Amino acid sequence: MSDQSERPSQPVQPVTFHVAAKTEMASVSSLFVEFAEMFGSFDGAIDQVADRLGEVASSGGEFLIAKDGESQMLAFIQQRYRYSAWEAGLTAYVEDVYVREHVRRQGISRKLTEFALSRARERDCRSISLYTSSGNRQAMELYEGMGFTSPTARYPDAPSYYYSREL
Repeated sequence: MSDQSERPSQPVQPVTFHVAAKTEMASVSSLFVEFAEMFGSFDGAIDQVADRLGEVASSGGEFLIAKDGESQMLAFIQQRYRYSAWEAGLTAYVEDVYVREHVRRQGISRKLTEFALSRARERDCRSISLYTSSGNRQAMELYEGMGFTSPTARYPDAPSYYYSREL
């Protein structure tokens, strides 16, 4: 998520949320590259990205996606699962969150994050965690409003903050 002060003129309706199927990985890859290019961190070929994301999905990770009524992909969360000795159970980790610029500030990120929470609960995860940039105030407010807490948010010079919540 990034800062944007204006809402799009036409809200997107309806928006659906689901786990990306294998057949949707090329579209997820396009969104992933769009996200990576925001940070100047993309230097590969799109087909290689699709292969790598497919590997993540086939090893237990999920790509949770939001689509509009015309089946256009609007946003994704990459969520991974791991067993934690510290929690004696399964935990979820949100790796990436991206919402296309033209549909930001419409509640899509909140609903997609709620979907991520429900997926983690379905897998009997004990907690969910993520990092966000310390400059991304909107994301921090969103996560805090959804019950996430951050022991690192008290360090103003940190480049990113760790957030977690029990499920």
